[in-house]
Amino acid sequence: MSLAVVLSRRDFREYDQLVSVYTKEKGKLELLAAGIKKSISKNAAALQPFFIVDLDYAEGREWPRLTKVLTVVSFVEILKKGDALDLLGKSLQAVDSFIRVGVPDAEVWQLLAEWLEFLNASKSFSPFIYSIFLLRLGKALGYQPALAGCVVCGVEDTAYFSPQAGGVLCAKHIGSTGENDKNFPLSREAAGAFQTVFQMPLSVVNNALLMGKIVPLALVAMKAFVAYHVAQGSGSVSLPKTKNSSKLSFV
Repeated sequence: MSLAVVLSRRDFREYDQLVSVYTKEKGKLELLAAGIKKSISKNAAALQPFFIVDLDYAEGREWPRLTKVLTVVSFVEILKKGDALDLLGKSLQAVDSFIRVGVPDAEVWQLLAEWLEFLNASKSFSPFIYSIFLLRLGKALGYQPALAGCVVCGVEDTAYFSPQAGGVLCAKHIGSTGENDKNFPLSREAAGAFQTVFQMPLSVVNNALLMGKIVPLALVAMKAFVAYHVAQGSGSVSLPKTKNSSKLSFV
């Protein structure tokens, strides 16, 4: 049995579906749920995106076959909040799209579990919280902004942020990564705020966003980074990479 979150379900033949799940032990899996659309199916009710489930499967000719699903944790409060449902749908689609099959990652699993708990418990959401989720997902997969020093020379005296370069730049190297680079002023305070979103619980980040406690320049830089590297899946060659980068399906 494997703990899992359901990412998507796609119709396949008359009564079957292909189910994409992210499991704690095996990472992303694509499973054939035979007969799942029949009214007598025992597994259909548990295959919901707002549950953490325990599932079992067996090898099949084309895909592993789902054999058993049990609900472990239910996050049904999400169903009562339209904005939470929207955030859940977008985030699971991102995970399903970005991640390859069969590469487990404890940080991705922890992010999904924390995200579900956050969406279930919170009463209001910052318009920027989805970008924070994408930043966290990118970090887990080995893509994160370099904020400690200039990405070109390493000097700590930086004043600008370049999404294309994947991090901060000193005054000397503004524009050195390309003619069409869009650089943003980024103070040390803003860079520090940028770093904290990777360290604080999602609920704390959300409250800070709602209360306007995160420096606006940091938000501009975060949004630009997500748009360039994560949301588009473009992965610039200058973006800092780690051993986990191969887990991205668009690499």
